[in-house]
Amino acid sequence: MSGEKTSRNGTSPLLANAAASIRLGIEDYQASGNDKDRVLSAVRNVYAGVLLLSKEVLRRLSSDDEVLLHLDVVPKLGENGIHFKPRHEGRVNRTIDKQEIIDRFKTLGLQINDNKINSISKVRNDIEHYHSRHTPAEIDSALADAFIVILDLTRKHIHEDPIDLFGQNVLGIFTEIKDIFDQEMKICKESLSAIDWETETLEAALEDFRCDACGSPLIKQLDSKNIGWSNAQFQCHKCGKTINSEQLVRSAIEENLYGDFYIAMTDGGNPPYEDCPECGGIYVFEEGRCLMCGFELSGECVICYSTLTLNDRIAGNSGLCGYHQHVADKLRDE
Repeated sequence: MSGEKTSRNGTSPLLANAAASIRLGIEDYQASGNDKDRVLSAVRNVYAGVLLLSKEVLRRLSSDDEVLLHLDVVPKLGENGIHFKPRHEGRVNRTIDKQEIIDRFKTLGLQINDNKINSISKVRNDIEHYHSRHTPAEIDSALADAFIVILDLTRKHIHEDPIDLFGQNVLGIFTEIKDIFDQEMKICKESLSAIDWETETLEAALEDFRCDACGSPLIKQLDSKNIGWSNAQFQCHKCGKTINSEQLVRSAIEENLYGDFYIAMTDGGNPPYEDCPECGGIYVFEEGRCLMCGFELSGECVICYSTLTLNDRIAGNSGLCGYHQHVADKLRDE
């Protein structure tokens, strides 16, 4: 298997580093109080521990040279057949980062909770680059997500007892954070349970509800019997701020569809949504409607009978497709 040495107790240095990072992160969290530097250190260390645990899984699956940890690998022909090796043997090779770890897990058919890893990563990046923006709500949410990922990796893939790796104290604090967070989240979800979200996109966006003041995902509606999302009175359960329903929903949809939007912008193709030409809301192409006002595309070009597009409507074309509107504009200008 891997060429990486193990310590006397059989634990690899990579796994030992992962456990140490997570223990240090929890120690920082316990001691943080109002010390923002300790809070930042807590999230940074726990996040690093999650990535190191993920790499330990890949290390164990590597045939040799920890090949699955390297970004750039190539096939090499040896006495026993073809092996994959780091491209630059004997030199420093860049190891895989967060997204590459997730991609490699999926390529290998391994389960990994990429949504929760991305959640931890986002909070870590936010407080790393915008130090003053971090909040207790964001930290608790990130650590609760981290706890789930750490347990999954440890039990399902590394097959180690979490208490042996991290200690009873660390597991106890993680459990306490998650239990408190889960209780508050349950209150919020129950208050939202009566709402008819009308579309799959809106329902999926629930996972990305965030308070624009404190960043907490703990969003509830004040009237738990209300069934219409557009007239709901939303409030942050953590800081108490009242949140505009359309603003909350739009931000959540944009966050939920960010991956598809990024791919469209970088690799080409149509974006998943555009501003609605009728109300300025958010028109989702997969739903075929504006999620704010319900506007749906309809009509055909009066010349070629092709279906008019959203861009045709935005441009204000008079019953013409983009091509025939262009032709009409040229004739008018001549």
